[in-house]
Amino acid sequence: MSSVHRVAGVFTVLTILISACDLLNAYPPGWSDDILISPQTAGYSDYPDLVTDNQNNVWVAWDSAGWTGGYIYCTKRDSLGNCLIPETEVSPSGYSRYVRIEADAEDNIHFVWRALSYEGYGLGYAKFANNGAVVVSPHLVVSGTGGGGPIAMEIAIDVWDDIRVIWEETEVTQYVEQINYTLLNSNGDTLVSKLTVSPPDTNCYYPSICVDSAGNNHILFRANCPPFEWLMYTKVDKYGNIIVPNSIVTQGTSPSLVCDNSGNLHVFFKSPAGSGNSIYYTKLNNSGNIMVNPVCVSVPYYSSWQCHVAIDSDQYLHTVWDENRSREFAWIVYTKMDTLGNVVIPPLDIVFPPHTFWSIEARIAVDNNNRLHVVWIDGRIDTVAKIFYKRGENETGIEELPETHYETTAFSVTPNPFRHTTTVRHSVPRVVSMEIFDSSGRLVKAFDQVSTIEQPGSAVWDGTDNHGSRISSGVYFLHIQSPNGVQSIPVVLLR
Repeated sequence: MSSVHRVAGVFTVLTILISACDLLNAYPPGWSDDILISPQTAGYSDYPDLVTDNQNNVWVAWDSAGWTGGYIYCTKRDSLGNCLIPETEVSPSGYSRYVRIEADAEDNIHFVWRALSYEGYGLGYAKFANNGAVVVSPHLVVSGTGGGGPIAMEIAIDVWDDIRVIWEETEVTQYVEQINYTLLNSNGDTLVSKLTVSPPDTNCYYPSICVDSAGNNHILFRANCPPFEWLMYTKVDKYGNIIVPNSIVTQGTSPSLVCDNSGNLHVFFKSPAGSGNSIYYTKLNNSGNIMVNPVCVSVPYYSSWQCHVAIDSDQYLHTVWDENRSREFAWIVYTKMDTLGNVVIPPLDIVFPPHTFWSIEARIAVDNNNRLHVVWIDGRIDTVAKIFYKRGENETGIEELPETHYETTAFSVTPNPFRHTTTVRHSVPRVVSMEIFDSSGRLVKAFDQVSTIEQPGSAVWDGTDNHGSRISSGVYFLHIQSPNGVQSIPVVLLR
């Protein structure tokens, strides 16, 4: 397999042999290479989550995706991403999806996921020891009710090692999406089977939860109250008794929240305010009242999808999200803020083309040394979604590698995607070289007659390699070198 490394503004292709635990593709200083961690999972890998234990090891879980779901898998890595436990099957059913994980004080790992029951989809649960041994076998903890949930869920563990789960389910009588709360003990026994915490007549989605030092639950979710989507907040105690009833916080959806040492809440969420979807931040007190008004932390692109936040021992906030800056590609973006809402590290691309294709569903965790750990799904390998991981050093000096920036009119590839031919047009003084690479960094096509592509000019690619053979569908990367630098453009070939 090949890897593409950036050296002094020029792409050099290096052919290296890698294994399931080896590295792929370095990126900004302060961040590790990308590591493929689901090479053996059949089909698509989806919905990753991760947690760090007291030894700073990283556990990652995901599902083998399908419309009805597949199996739940996990792996254990050390703090540098080296493989300690390879891909391991968690769930026994072929109808498992949407996994979330947490570690308790004894470093046991708890899994919850959507599991099929005789009455529709319910909650599945399993518990592993830190060496990978099964402590509590996978089993159904909440039966389904015939609805379509749980579709989205989050998990939190309190100081008593009890497990709080917030999850979305379709209520079957009125067909309303509702948010439910479930409490399990440390062995997965059900203490509170299901309490609905959202308004009974409102469609609600994308719940998030955190637990404060008093053991109370802070819950946020999207509530559809036309003509807007609102963030709704509620506070309940350990057993689901309401402390603060449902209240609207601001316009938005897809929240992620953490609680700081003072009991205040820090919320990142998606909002359609302005041009395109953006990621916003707000700070709430322990009763859900706004302390810092919502502020945009991302650049509005075509769409910013979900976000995820973690807090370190120094009380800094670390957030990742994906930005779909074109209709085919997305970037994973990271930012660091303090608990006053000040930006410490501005939004930074930590995974970007030409090494990636539709990177989404990023999740972040912080270990005891305040290292950052990020997982996401990525389609760079034959456009099949796989789980990737990388580590960040959490230093204020993190800077992205310098890149050459062009006016939007400098290069264009149309049509893109294409089936038969596509035309590359440019408005730079002279093109030195133009080459096509596949998603693994292998050279596919070199345009050797550069004199034919001098300004003003264009080149046509017919989807063949250097030998004139038709190549398969997939994502390819057009590297164009001119006196101004190197530009890489993703190109999608459809057969």
